[in-house]
Amino acid sequence: MAPIDRTPHTMSTNTVPPIHAKTSSEYTTIVVGHGSSAVTIQTLIAPSIHALIPDKAMAFDFLFNQLKAFHPAVNVIDLTTALSNHFDVNHSVARSETAAVISTLNSALFHCVNLSGIRFLNRDGAPVNNVSEDHTTREDGIAFFTFDSTVTPSKIDCRLSDISPFTIRFALPLPQHDRAATNQLTCTNPTQTTNTPPTFVTMEEALEKVATASLPVDGEDPIDTAARLAALHLEIQEVIQKTPTARRLFHSTTAPGTFTSLSPKMARLLASSGNPGTHPTYLGSLNFLDDQETFDSVFPLPTPLEENGNPSDRKVAASVANRLADFLGSCELSLFAHVLRTNYVGSNTVSNPETIRQISDRLSRLSIVYQARGQTHTCRVDDLFKKYLSEVPILPNDTRLWGFTLPNYFWSALPEEMQCRITANKLYTQPDMSTLVTKTSQLNELRKLHEAAVQAAKEIADHDTKLNKLIAENMK
Repeated sequence: MAPIDRTPHTMSTNTVPPIHAKTSSEYTTIVVGHGSSAVTIQTLIAPSIHALIPDKAMAFDFLFNQLKAFHPAVNVIDLTTALSNHFDVNHSVARSETAAVISTLNSALFHCVNLSGIRFLNRDGAPVNNVSEDHTTREDGIAFFTFDSTVTPSKIDCRLSDISPFTIRFALPLPQHDRAATNQLTCTNPTQTTNTPPTFVTMEEALEKVATASLPVDGEDPIDTAARLAALHLEIQEVIQKTPTARRLFHSTTAPGTFTSLSPKMARLLASSGNPGTHPTYLGSLNFLDDQETFDSVFPLPTPLEENGNPSDRKVAASVANRLADFLGSCELSLFAHVLRTNYVGSNTVSNPETIRQISDRLSRLSIVYQARGQTHTCRVDDLFKKYLSEVPILPNDTRLWGFTLPNYFWSALPEEMQCRITANKLYTQPDMSTLVTKTSQLNELRKLHEAAVQAAKEIADHDTKLNKLIAENMK
């Protein structure tokens, strides 16, 4: 039997010269990454951007699925570079779009709507059980706060619908105020500065007033002196608390630690008040779980730590840093491929009607017996089956979108003699086509018909051999 013809109007492959040198009739070798971590894979040759949509989509999806399997072992930059270098399309648009969305995703990890409060931690990473709403009675050593953050990528960008919601637990360091050393007048880790309004007493003036008033008064009873100084101390404290300073975390006419509406989420975390000590602690607002402005003030540059407050160990796959990097990397790879595929293939979904129509048209024109260049050719059943398998992967899984069935097309491609033998010998029974609603079910039915066609072809060949032998003997 003659081999299958490869011209475009029959069982053909794309005849446009490939971008890469061939290692076979359909595949080429590419290198992903560099140095000792580089990997070599075989993938389909990239059709020209002018090729038919199914051919471009097949090559793109085949390589993308190969590259996805390497993440996160291979850096996402190496994976997107391999994808963009293989296809004849400008990838700068995909880069810029992807970078913008990944930046938004990273910010979303620290949005109050996505955060849940877990616990306060001390400097040793142990939970702090008693956290007072009043900063003056708040426990010492409150150094970290642990959050749960849940982000749904598809809410950020609908093109990330294939990425599952991501939840991670991490700790963020809290600003520390050293009340023991400065009597709550300074903080050891300031995050904001502001100019002192002229209508307020400055901190220097308040301290000078305290120093002057503490001088002894001739003839004054010691008891009266102590009472006067205690009253003056309370007065100065009130002035200082209302005075914005260059080193105070929050500035308002209300003293820090005075809260009029505690967050419901935070309230569930707080227990009874403890007695303040002398070590630095967090004395700022407790509203950072529900108020984004407060969160940004307390954590201006959030750098996630392990949930016990320890730095993240990048050598550990399950560490906070690596889990975040893997999540953002998966989103980056998926989105970059989505944009690049749209620009190269011309469609961002496999259920594109034009793609399905082109595949249907090509399959409907396939036949074991066909005309080419004015001559009749016959191909083998296996060649016909191979061509079907090369067209099917790009089709959507829901076959109700196809408008055709693989067994019917394959049956029509068989010669009448083969159809008659399959029917007469009951090699194949036509199924209820209404039940073939998935790609897998249609492929399984196609394989059954293929086996029956192979058997029928063998029987026909055996019959022809016997007939030819009988004719030859009679001619003697």
